[in-house]
Amino acid sequence: MADVSPRGVKRRIRSMESTRQITRAMELVAAAKLRRAQDQLAHTQPYGQALQAAMESISRAAREIPVLYRKGSPGSKELYLLLSGDRGLAGGYYSGLFKFAAQQMMGGDPVVLPLGKKAREYALSQRLALYSPDPPLPAQPAAGDCFSMGKVLHQGFLAGEFGALTVLYTRFDSALTQTPAALRLLPLGFGSRKAARDILLEGEEEEVFPAIIPDYLGGMLYSLLWESRAAEEAARRAAMDTATKNAADLIDGLQLQFNRARQASITQEITQIISGI
Repeated sequence: MADVSPRGVKRRIRSMESTRQITRAMELVAAAKLRRAQDQLAHTQPYGQALQAAMESISRAAREIPVLYRKGSPGSKELYLLLSGDRGLAGGYYSGLFKFAAQQMMGGDPVVLPLGKKAREYALSQRLALYSPDPPLPAQPAAGDCFSMGKVLHQGFLAGEFGALTVLYTRFDSALTQTPAALRLLPLGFGSRKAARDILLEGEEEEVFPAIIPDYLGGMLYSLLWESRAAEEAARRAAMDTATKNAADLIDGLQLQFNRARQASITQEITQIISGI
């Protein structure tokens, strides 16, 4: 049973004030990281959009996309890149992402490449087939790491290790809204085949596409990683802001409880004094 004496309530207030200070500090740290991630996203997001538009234009300018890039290897599994962070205390960020991932992978025999500690923990807990037993990227991947990863993924696609490649990540809509999303990178699918007048391909398609696909994969991965990171920090900042407000509400309630307990204690002492007269 909780101690409702003034001293006990005061102890709980001090404990809650300490918790509020911690969550407030974590909120400020998340806000600072969010600003840095948004600054980086302001550069990488337009790059990813331009890269995707360029890939679409190249595909439409080609006389014929090689069948492997157009349909994938027949009978091969689909590889899912699951992007997450390494730290918790981000509210419903991970639960929403992993619930969405489970829906996307339902009904098939997927292979998962988790990028991030939390994604790896989820894949292991669900006993999903892993494409690589070891983390393929460092905790803070640079652009070069992503382009190296793009080459590895391209080689695996050519070798028939998987026939389709989809990235599962969290889209950064705003500082208040983050949405789980999926983006299919391979095979290439850009809708209607209309010739692009502003692009002229030199060489055979069998040489052009193997040369540009690795950089396309690496560039898109780099862009989506930063978008996921911004979404994660935004979710963490919001979660810590909510925790700080909840702590403040609890402190207000405990303060009221303390005042009542103190008043009851004073009343009891007065009653005892009067009874002794």
